Amino acid sequence: MQIQQDVQGFTLDARVELFQLAPPPGTQYPVQYFTPAGTDANTNPISFMGQQYQPWAIQAEGFEKSVQGSAPRPTLSIANAVMGANGPIYGIFTQLVRQFKGLAGWKVKRMVTYAKFLDGGALAGSPEFHQQEIWFVNRRTQDDGTVLQFELVSALDLEGKTVPNTMASVYCPAQTQYRSASCGYAGAAMFDVDGKPTSDPNKDACGKHFSDCQCRGNQTNFPGLLGLRRYG
Repeated sequence: MQIQQDVQGFTLDARVELFQLAPPPGTQYPVQYFTPAGTDANTNPISFMGQQYQPWAIQAEGFEKSVQGSAPRPTLSIANAVMGANGPIYGIFTQLVRQFKGLAGWKVKRMVTYAKFLDGGALAGSPEFHQQEIWFVNRRTQDDGTVLQFELVSALDLEGKTVPNTMASVYCPAQTQYRSASCGYAGAAMFDVDGKPTSDPNKDACGKHFSDCQCRGNQTNFPGLLGLRRYG
């Protein structure tokens, strides 16, 4: 493959990251296609294999893999605004997290390619990319009104083992949405991602730990496996 020859021969073109953000099955919301703003010199949308990706002000970190220790838990930081037809639209992601329970369980696809494979590039007729990575939003770790940060987890997190359609973990599964039927919590008391009481609905979020169920009196509905250990 051309992309492998480029990597081995150190003849790489400009590196391009492409992302997809998709809701869980049954949630009605369009898939979002985006790329870090600045990938294109003019911060214009870019197109790859016929799909257009919008430039978003994001910072994606921690995707590096290691053969030792725990699986990576990358973070995706997103500016709380997108560019509309008449200028920036502020607060759009705050609205999303309020409407969809912090986006927990939403699927994030990450793809890395190079500029020459983009539509209009020198090798657009035979596009290639590195293996797609699939992650899931685990929890919101920051929301100061300007930037929202999300922790991502792999479907094959090293702290759990999978069986069909299920991930065993000491944490609440990513697909369990806060205040949903599967979560079981519908109380009036609100807590932030660190388990601290709050009166701000925008900060009402679950940290996905057993302690988060404890402070809410929701221990009996905690779906994680507290006795799970990794050996070897």
